[in-house]
Amino acid sequence: MATKGEVDPAATATNDNMGTKTGKRGELTMFYTVKPGHEKAIREAIRAFYETPFRQNFEDPRVVDVNVKIGVHDVRHVLFDNDTRLCWLTSFDSDWDPYIDDTFAVRDNWVEYAKILQHTNEAPEGDITDPNNPIQKSSRPVKDVFNGNRILAAGFFPTFPNVTVRDIQRDEKLRKAFEQVLDHPGAEEALSHPALQPLLEFASE
Repeated sequence: MATKGEVDPAATATNDNMGTKTGKRGELTMFYTVKPGHEKAIREAIRAFYETPFRQNFEDPRVVDVNVKIGVHDVRHVLFDNDTRLCWLTSFDSDWDPYIDDTFAVRDNWVEYAKILQHTNEAPEGDITDPNNPIQKSSRPVKDVFNGNRILAAGFFPTFPNVTVRDIQRDEKLRKAFEQVLDHPGAEEALSHPALQPLLEFASE
């Protein structure tokens, strides 16, 4: 049993303080304090973060391919206590370091993160949106802010912990392909073979 201030090992998938992991799925949990007077600005920055074409066109194959490569399942920003606190949550495939490094390598979106972080007390001093600021030229400062504010979740339960984003993409392609087969005029005859019975049973569910 964990003592006060410690995380119960039975409630976590890892105990290395690098984020809780269940199966192949890892998670990130961070809490920030919003700078006084920045409540409206951080809400607008978060809204802009989600209204980018990349996140709006989530069915675009190019967007899907990027998210599959990164392995991100979901991202949430929650403002609470009258917008004075920020909870930043995400879940992803693999471990924390490869996930966040791939995020920065595939898409130069540490700048997008900086535009939110600049409104928190935990951000580096200075205007981190200034193009001449080193934070705009390297993902390291943003990762350092993340690492300095990550909290190990006491529990993490994904319904399908061993199903990766790549698995989901593949299964979605298979489902669409099977629907095309079912719509074909010759589908009934073709699928009458006993070997294909499991597919028919699946389609009837």
